[in-house]
Amino acid sequence: MQNEVKTAIEYIERNLKADITSDELAAMVGYSQYHFCRVFSSITGESVSRYIVKRRLDYLLAEIYAGRKAVDVVLEYGFDTYAGFYKAFVKMYGCSPKKYISIYQTHQLKPIKLEGKNMSTHKELRDVLVNWNIDSKLKIGDFLYAGGRKIAEDKWYIGEDYILYFLGDNSDAKGLTASQKHQTVSKAISEQGLKAEIFVPTKMGENFAVIESGSGKHIFALVNRIPGNRFSKEERYNSEYLLNAKECGAGIGKLAKVLKVIENDVICDAANLFEGAVKWALPIIKRKNEQWAIGLTNEFFEDFAEKVSGLYEKLPRQLIHRNICPTSVYFKDGKVEGITEFEMCEKNVRLFDPCYAATSILSETEQDGEKYEKWLGILANILQGYDQVNPLTGGEKQAIYYVICSIVFVCLAHFGGETDRVMLQFIVTNKDKINKIF
Repeated sequence: MQNEVKTAIEYIERNLKADITSDELAAMVGYSQYHFCRVFSSITGESVSRYIVKRRLDYLLAEIYAGRKAVDVVLEYGFDTYAGFYKAFVKMYGCSPKKYISIYQTHQLKPIKLEGKNMSTHKELRDVLVNWNIDSKLKIGDFLYAGGRKIAEDKWYIGEDYILYFLGDNSDAKGLTASQKHQTVSKAISEQGLKAEIFVPTKMGENFAVIESGSGKHIFALVNRIPGNRFSKEERYNSEYLLNAKECGAGIGKLAKVLKVIENDVICDAANLFEGAVKWALPIIKRKNEQWAIGLTNEFFEDFAEKVSGLYEKLPRQLIHRNICPTSVYFKDGKVEGITEFEMCEKNVRLFDPCYAATSILSETEQDGEKYEKWLGILANILQGYDQVNPLTGGEKQAIYYVICSIVFVCLAHFGGETDRVMLQFIVTNKDKINKIF
């Protein structure tokens, strides 16, 4: 399916000055309009119409930066009037074209990257599943994340007991290394009392199945599904939400203790959260602050850079999960049953995991004032649950706000979405409440 989306994108790139419809694109690649739009959105993260508008604006901005007058080119790219272009640009970029160029001083067209994406049909997946000794008629189900709003393109439920992972193509050393890391950590924590996804051997006794197709060799792995349910969107804000959050934090605390024991058995890089936040993300955030009128002051940026400069060396560091979010945590009978997805494990500040778990919940929360206020209770209870199992140091308790800001900085710099901007504003506004958790 990736090839079909690539074909559609290449067509869009060549025909941005023409009228393009999703019907036309779907027919071109042989899909129904519904199926094409679903697959396109899953792979690109954008609807077809929004993607086309964004690419037209990208090309228009490049031409304006190169010296052409906007009024001379807007009609070429399908806008009826300059006012229509201007309105679309401000909605997409948060400011006028002139201001955008003054902030960034450049505009280069970025290539479209779809590497690592995979959207196989159920028929194709059944051909993959013959590599394992399981019932060939088991139901194949979509794996949802982001609070149920997005369909994973690289994993599927197989019946009630398994999950199938797409790990990349045969030349993807990074994907194989990540999966081997996942396997090593999963086996270790399962031996310490937490449930984890364990690889199911193929009929040939291998951990992976290599599938050949017209587009190359693709690697899949089948894992045992953890009993229970992931930390659902409903559980995060129901009547038991504070108890659920505390149990989630306790589960992450148990995981941290296991990861500390096995950290020398896992080959991974050491990372410096604050160095990434200050040296890489901070300059980008300053430009986005001006572009979107986020409202952060120079004093905020100066305070952040000053306070985090020495934090990394003062905080406990060890092997961490790095990507722990609601879909990673499984509950059963009100208790954390297991934790999954260890592909991104690294050595970093220990405090990262509980803070990241809390911010990932906020990122999947509707921009609702009441729920955002409840989230402060979720944050507090995740940290307190963690602290009861795996006590935080005094320095860690004082660093919570700066760790959370660093995480959101990196997310906003990387993704640049509205959700991340709103999260950052909310967190900065509630600095005092966050600092009073302990």
